[in-house]
Amino acid sequence: PSSVARTGTVRMGSTTVQLVQAGTSCEATFTVTRPTLLGFGDRGRGTVTAAEGCAWEAKATVPWLVMAGTSGSGGGFFFYEALPNPGPQTRQGLLLVGGAVVTVL
Repeated sequence: PSSVARTGTVRMGSTTVQLVQAGTSCEATFTVTRPTLLGFGDRGRGTVTAAEGCAWEAKATVPWLVMAGTSGSGGGFFFYEALPNPGPQTRQGLLLVGGAVVTVL
């Protein structure tokens, strides 16, 4: 899929018709199994929804969230793990896929 529209021309005898096909949106959305993680270390899985052929990449905004399986095309999964929290304070980080954001504690 492409987000760019495409055009074509069909001629039948003396009649010419121009055709326009709109582009496909390649926006990805996602959900996570565990937005609140245990302080001694914990894991979760993200489920990505995107149109077939649309590429996506998952990222974390903090170093204590370790990611795996972070890119794909169409629907898919990624995994995240929170390293143990060395202190008593609650931590907060973001998981990002395209323009979609989920806060993880």
